[in-house]
Amino acid sequence: MGVEFVRRARFGARALTAYAAAALLFQYLLVLVFRTLDIGALGPVMEMLPPGLRALLGAEAAELLSPRGFLALVFVHPVMLVLYIAFVIAFASGALAGEIERRSIALILVRRVTRRQIVGGVALMLLLGATVLMVLLWVGTALWTTVYGLGPVDLTAFAWVAGTGVALLWALSGVALLASAATSESGRAAGLAVAFTIAAYVGNYLANLSTQWRWIKPYSVFGYWDPQEIVRRGTGQWTDLYVPLAVAAAGIVLALIVFSRRDVAV
Repeated sequence: MGVEFVRRARFGARALTAYAAAALLFQYLLVLVFRTLDIGALGPVMEMLPPGLRALLGAEAAELLSPRGFLALVFVHPVMLVLYIAFVIAFASGALAGEIERRSIALILVRRVTRRQIVGGVALMLLLGATVLMVLLWVGTALWTTVYGLGPVDLTAFAWVAGTGVALLWALSGVALLASAATSESGRAAGLAVAFTIAAYVGNYLANLSTQWRWIKPYSVFGYWDPQEIVRRGTGQWTDLYVPLAVAAAGIVLALIVFSRRDVAV
């Protein structure tokens, strides 16, 4: 599987570099915006936000206007979420289903590599890529807070934010990999992964919006990632890792089984 992973890494490194650079640049731009805000004037305005928007932001107004709260919000900003998820889904759907669709899978299968090694190489690259994205954002947080004197910011708490973010992306990676292993078109695989992601995100949003929907939260992988709550407490919880990691493991194992047993038209 080592050779297969190296091959995947060679193709995925360029895309990962582009996504990581975009995420770091956007983080930097948001930090610059925060430094120009008039916190005193924005306080009353933030208190007037409708409940739906507050649920989307995921924190109280006073917390969002603090350096730590704002930096935590950056991790779950819609643009950031799109960047994370786009890398995971695009790479996963193009790696298996995309190769079947392009008929390039035939060139891979004639080599001395098993189907499980193919899936394993893709999975390793997905897990590594998700980890790199979150680690770089933590590094960016440490860098910008030092350069611009933002604080107080507990970098240990932000390490928890990044760690639980990695678990979330691993879960989405497992689902995307399973969709790619089970289909023969990259568009269909991406559509299935996007549908799962949107359903999980909307479910968590509804749970934050109203107590009558609170029962949905444990069933959404996004419900186990709350950067604002982590930085408010100053630490994360190990229990927030269990469900996303279980989803990731289940997705990868099922992808191994499905791709090993399915017919692949070459």
